[in-house]
Amino acid sequence: MIPLSRASDKPIILLALILSISGVATLTAGLDSPVALSPFATQATSPSWNPATSCNAVVLTLEQYVGAVANPAQKQPNVGADYSGGALILEGAKPAGTNPQSTSWPYSKRSTSPPCTVTLSNGTVLPTLVEIHGVKVGALSDDECGTVFRNQCDQTFNACNANLAPNCSSSYPDTMHKFHSEIDMYWSNSGIAPPRPTVGTIVDLQGFAYWDDAHVSDSWHSFSGWELHPLTAWRLSQSSSSPDFSMVATPSTVKLTAGSSGSSSITVSPLNGFKGTVTLVSSSSAGGVSCSLNPTSVVLGGSQNSTLSCSGGSGAYSVVVTGSSGSLSHSTTVTFAFPDFKISASPASINTSHFDERLRRHYLSDALVLQRIQRVAQPNQRNSRIRWDGQFNPHG
Repeated sequence: MIPLSRASDKPIILLALILSISGVATLTAGLDSPVALSPFATQATSPSWNPATSCNAVVLTLEQYVGAVANPAQKQPNVGADYSGGALILEGAKPAGTNPQSTSWPYSKRSTSPPCTVTLSNGTVLPTLVEIHGVKVGALSDDECGTVFRNQCDQTFNACNANLAPNCSSSYPDTMHKFHSEIDMYWSNSGIAPPRPTVGTIVDLQGFAYWDDAHVSDSWHSFSGWELHPLTAWRLSQSSSSPDFSMVATPSTVKLTAGSSGSSSITVSPLNGFKGTVTLVSSSSAGGVSCSLNPTSVVLGGSQNSTLSCSGGSGAYSVVVTGSSGSLSHSTTVTFAFPDFKISASPASINTSHFDERLRRHYLSDALVLQRIQRVAQPNQRNSRIRWDGQFNPHG
């Protein structure tokens, strides 16, 4: 029970009651320095599914995460979710239509250890790890391959609310039910990235909140800066009830030498009691790689595997395996990397003019010393055994 013996305590107690009613918890390190925890911070209680981070995630709907504020600086249908309406505005409150700079975000999208919370200038503490349930995985793309790490790419896709935006289109109002996600190459290179999800699958996601100011005008980014980047984990949705199947490639990247062959196991798993035959087909948009699947169809009662085997010349190739059963169709992508080698010299040329002069002087000095030694050792010899005309050829 809180004592009420001092009159000076009453304003503090009243303020605490008001904050409690409004859903904002207040911690005090002293009466002068309150730290306000947002309701989202107090709800960040879902443990991380990826052991690479110890942060707890706040569970939000897709619409809570991106917010309901359409960017007033854009014109329909090219309109997306504005920064000001987002649940986790980690650069603080901004007027509607503001595009905050990504360079001012509290952590880099490339970070493999983002902070679990961010404290705003007004003392409000916000979580950074987000968990969103029941979203549909859009088309997957490999981006910025090899720009930092050899044979490593950012694996990107858009996630959408399949009920409110069944077409997952890049125009308003679907853009208010859609956001961008990336499995970052730094996480892949560190061996802590999640596997590649299957296109069309309904999944639950965990990832760190991020605003990318460079793509607010891009349709493929839903005309919004909101992302989950890095995406830390995903699982098949616990809320979907329709019979379906999923596909996962293990490994999703196969590194080989040119002219050799390698394989990846394609696991096809039933969801929600699905039973039936799934036909498998592989394809690659680039030539230079030859692939086969064995078997080319699987009958699901439980999970079944098919082996994708590929061989090719030097280069990196994305091979898409598509599984179909009636109206259901899903795909997964495997990257086969056949590195080549090259020989180079740096610098490609050397100016030897100063080098030649130094050697000439060195050889001249040595020749004179030898002549003196020989004259001392053989004083009666009139002619030296050393002959040198003063010309120097550094090449022999």
